[in-house]
Amino acid sequence: MLHIVLIILKILGIILLALLSLVLILVLCVLFVPVRYSARIDYHGKLMVDARVSFLLRMLSFRFQKNMRTTMTFRIFGINTHWLGDESDGRSLKGRKRRMKQMEQETEMFEQMSEEIHHKHHGKYPEAEEPFEALQKLEEQRDAVVGRKEEPQKKELNPKRKQSQKTGQDSEAFENKSAHTERISTIDRIKNFFSSIRLKIKYIFRRFCDTIKNIYGKLKQLKEFLQDETTRQAFRDVKTEAIRLLKHIRPRKIKGYLHFGFDSPCNTGKLYGFICMFYTVLPKHFLLQADFEQKVLEGDLLIKGRIQIYYLLIIALRLYRNDNLKQVMEKRRTYGRE
Repeated sequence: MLHIVLIILKILGIILLALLSLVLILVLCVLFVPVRYSARIDYHGKLMVDARVSFLLRMLSFRFQKNMRTTMTFRIFGINTHWLGDESDGRSLKGRKRRMKQMEQETEMFEQMSEEIHHKHHGKYPEAEEPFEALQKLEEQRDAVVGRKEEPQKKELNPKRKQSQKTGQDSEAFENKSAHTERISTIDRIKNFFSSIRLKIKYIFRRFCDTIKNIYGKLKQLKEFLQDETTRQAFRDVKTEAIRLLKHIRPRKIKGYLHFGFDSPCNTGKLYGFICMFYTVLPKHFLLQADFEQKVLEGDLLIKGRIQIYYLLIIALRLYRNDNLKQVMEKRRTYGRE
């Protein structure tokens, strides 16, 4: 029995060791196998771009192409995932065509149903009047009946006019009094209006002064923060790490040429002289050709490079363990709380 238990434990240990070794291999591959990128740009009347990013011998790869149209593909172990690319576009086009056919069929069915309903309606009631004309006749009859009923009501309202004339004199006196009170109230309104404007101007001016004071105080704090020695040292450290990062991710291989020219030889010479000022920065295998006789623009560029994940992690770890940067971040937090 003990022998069987030991064999099971041995098998489990072998399986765990295999899993741990597999995880370790994957971690080492992710850290030390570089991510490679390349791009080719060609311009001869039309722009053509072909860019690739690959990892682990193209087990994972992304490709961007622009020629007549833009395409993007993402492959895993050489198999297209159909998340991006022409095939997904083709599927969407087929789906659109199917939807258009369904919509056309639905419209045809709707037209047929409407024609059948129209024929049934006119077949049952061939001698019937149009509904709009029938409504007009009903409205005319109603107006005639209502006009007859309103005539006796007008006669009954005539004796009431005498009483309204008597009350008119009292209303005139009341209106005169109300006009006088309205004049006084308008003067008060004007006074209140100008006083409110004065108060608003004072409030806006005080608020503007307060904002200027706050801005001045923040600028003073920022000046002190930037002039501090720890802040300067932190910026130097970040600058050095950024330069190291750019050196690491820069293209390792650059090839190409540029052939250009303008209508005016003077403009061509100015541009050629300006580029020659930076000729030492240009790569060795990049050719520059100026044409002083004709207007032309064409060129070809090839870029290749790599990025290693472990180097990025080292830079991130250095910045995380930098004491000056920690102090700067803590100061910024305290300034925000204040």
